[in-house]
Amino acid sequence: LITLNPALFRNDSPETIIGCVTLGVTHPPGYPLFNLIGKCFSVFAVGNPAFTYNFMASLLAASGACLFCINLWMLLANIETSNSQTNTFLKIKYIACFIASLSFAFSNGYWGNAIAAKGGIYILQIISELVFLMFFQVSIFKETIDIFKFYFLFFLFLVGGINHWPSQTLLVPAILLLFIFQTKKFKKPFSHLKTTAICLTFSLITLSVYLYLPLRAHLYPVLNFDAPYTWNRFIGSILRSDYTKTEIMRLNHDAFLPELSRKSIYISQHLFSEFNCLAYIFIVIGVYQLNKIHKKITSFFLILLLTIILTNLFYLQVNPIEFWHLDDHLLSSNWILGILMGVGIYISSKLLNSFKIPNLKRNPQIVLIGLC
Repeated sequence: LITLNPALFRNDSPETIIGCVTLGVTHPPGYPLFNLIGKCFSVFAVGNPAFTYNFMASLLAASGACLFCINLWMLLANIETSNSQTNTFLKIKYIACFIASLSFAFSNGYWGNAIAAKGGIYILQIISELVFLMFFQVSIFKETIDIFKFYFLFFLFLVGGINHWPSQTLLVPAILLLFIFQTKKFKKPFSHLKTTAICLTFSLITLSVYLYLPLRAHLYPVLNFDAPYTWNRFIGSILRSDYTKTEIMRLNHDAFLPELSRKSIYISQHLFSEFNCLAYIFIVIGVYQLNKIHKKITSFFLILLLTIILTNLFYLQVNPIEFWHLDDHLLSSNWILGILMGVGIYISSKLLNSFKIPNLKRNPQIVLIGLC
């Protein structure tokens, strides 16, 4: 509350606030889910509309930090189970989850989005990804997936698509790779026709939230971006057709290589400025140890991280003065790096725990490990 923006912040925050207050149509892809949630949140008004929706972003961010902690706790529990050491290092697990969760919550990009209304859209996307990961972990570590879990995961994936679908699609390469690994381990063989029909039904039901755009646009609200009340305008709004003309890096672009170089430097600086410098040591340890324990979940994290970086590097066309746009599109990398850092802290703490400090009782010793 102390650091929250009292009024307007970031380029699109005024538009986001108006979209929630008036149930308007914001810029493509329209963010229908966020607008509807925002309208419902208006009953908890804590001041002027700007402050209310800045506050909503902070509450979403707090929820995201809790979901991050739950995911890390589940991952560490699965690591213990893989090593037949269930609850052997419970206090160390508390320390790892506590430190990594706070590091994630206070990371520059996440905190920046947590204090402004527009940032709430990206925070909501992180929440959808972490909810998906929570149930996805169960299937990966059990090495089996039944038809119900498959449909449920598919539904959760679609939910993320009705908020900021370009970010959600970045999960696809990593999911497809693991899906190929797992196909031989399904409890029951899927009927292709039936599975396709059910997935299509789920898609129509979930994505029908996008009908908000033409329904509201037809009533000419105060904010009616692109007025998507015809079929062509509707599809163009969802697919961000007007934006793709300026957002895609073209191979014949004269300044492609210089721009690629500048973006590489900016993305590198971004990735290495999100956390304290010591965190990256734990991230390396986490990747190394997690790969030894479970290669599939490690490959999921690394492929997703690589997809995020390459998409921002080669796909997004951004002028150097507006490179800060990349920060929002790189936000998913924060929870990936945070999870890997948490694993690194846990493994390192276990190693430190093996060294006995003379004349020091057990609990102070564990606290000392946590401080280290």
